[in-house]
Amino acid sequence: LSLALRLFDEAKSAEGGTADVFLYNKMLRACERAKRGVTPAEVWGLLEDMDKNGVRPTVETYRWAISAMRKAKGGSRPEQALRLLERMKRDDLVPDEPIYCTVISALAKWRGGADWRRALEVLDSMSENGI
Repeated sequence: LSLALRLFDEAKSAEGGTADVFLYNKMLRACERAKRGVTPAEVWGLLEDMDKNGVRPTVETYRWAISAMRKAKGGSRPEQALRLLERMKRDDLVPDEPIYCTVISALAKWRGGADWRRALEVLDSMSENGI
């Protein structure tokens, strides 16, 4: 992941300090695939950087960010995954089935014990949204 972060910074520098959504999505994918996981702060940092640079997130952006929270360093972060799901909706993006399933998985893998009540609420919201 450190190599990916370094390459990301170099690519941003080459483009005048900014990056496009494609590059941010690749970085979030690298976070999601990091063997030791990443911290929620690292994921939020990339999203805040996107905001600061006027880069609009896509469904793919949220897919990787939510999955990174499910695989976060130290264990699943379901609250963070739920926050991202709500932010996605505020950004007028429609979550797809894989995103909902990832949030449910984050709730099921929480170190504090699976939160089945909230997982069922997410499942219900899938039905309400026609998924």
